[in-house]
Amino acid sequence: IGLIVVAVYGTMIFLNIGVAIAGRVHGRGAVEGAANAVTLPMMFLSGSFIPTSSLPAAIQPVVNVLPLTHMLRAMRALTVEQQSFLDQWPALLIMTAWVLGTLLFGVLTMARGGDDARKSNKLMQYRVMLQGAALILLLVLMSMLRG
Repeated sequence: IGLIVVAVYGTMIFLNIGVAIAGRVHGRGAVEGAANAVTLPMMFLSGSFIPTSSLPAAIQPVVNVLPLTHMLRAMRALTVEQQSFLDQWPALLIMTAWVLGTLLFGVLTMARGGDDARKSNKLMQYRVMLQGAALILLLVLMSMLRG
């Protein structure tokens, strides 16, 4: 269950980042380019391909802020190191901040003008409600696992 929670958090973060990019950049090609500009460096810096410990010390503060870093660390801890889900609370806390921050940024970028914005805003309202419900369910699950 812990792995599913971490995966859901990561999914929400990256969906929100995609919405924020789509709200700021117009045209499919531009959105794809902007998404690659965000995701590719994150993949290389977060430990997807090489250990973060082998990266230069000057980059470590950036590495430790990226959401993918915390997602990968939590997933490795749960699967490879067989740590408990509750031991992952620092990563989950940072990922929760990313979920909320990217959701707010996505809402703000989609809230700007035009007829298409009305449709997007309606979809964003559903998205906000679903993510709020998912966060509440995850928090309830975490409290049940503690008790």
